[in-house]
Amino acid sequence: RGTLLSRRQKVFDMLPRASRRGYTLFCFHFCSSSRFCTRTSMRSSLSSSREEQRGKTRDETTAKRFQSNAANEKDGAKRALVLSKTRTFAREDVEQFAKITGDSNPIHVSRTATTDDNIVHGALLVSMFPAIVGSTFPGAKYLRQTAMFRNECPVGARVTATVRKVKETRGGKIVEFETKVRCAEDEGKVYVDGFALAKIE
Repeated sequence: RGTLLSRRQKVFDMLPRASRRGYTLFCFHFCSSSRFCTRTSMRSSLSSSREEQRGKTRDETTAKRFQSNAANEKDGAKRALVLSKTRTFAREDVEQFAKITGDSNPIHVSRTATTDDNIVHGALLVSMFPAIVGSTFPGAKYLRQTAMFRNECPVGARVTATVRKVKETRGGKIVEFETKVRCAEDEGKVYVDGFALAKIE
């Protein structure tokens, strides 16, 4: 820097007085431009460095999320739960349910029909789901149940009710189940299916 200043001074001394003012202004602008370029270059380098750091941070965060999801999936697979119960609803069971609920629809309890003609109440089939959940998790509270009645279930048929855990929230306190009642002799024949939500204490 000192050498550059001495050279400028020599040139300045050699110029006529009329030209010295213009030369001074030129030197001033040249120095200012050089400083501006240097500062701009520094800012650009800092900005690039920050962007690279932000990119690395985003990549690391994304990787952690994927690792966390994978861990949750493995943990969920370990805690997979499928419960089932098989039983037969005899005429006496259907008649007792009709008496308790007041549902005396002849399709369920008609004495003139044969056993094969009478069908089990859909609600009686659905009642197997909370029975399974409540007996497995004492103190559980049933919050919701959806049901689609696919086929008629004849009185005296042997049925299997299945409850499968599909999701849990609030640290496992709220659990969603897939629910299904099938014919015990023909698993492809579904009488009722749906989903249930329960609070597990």
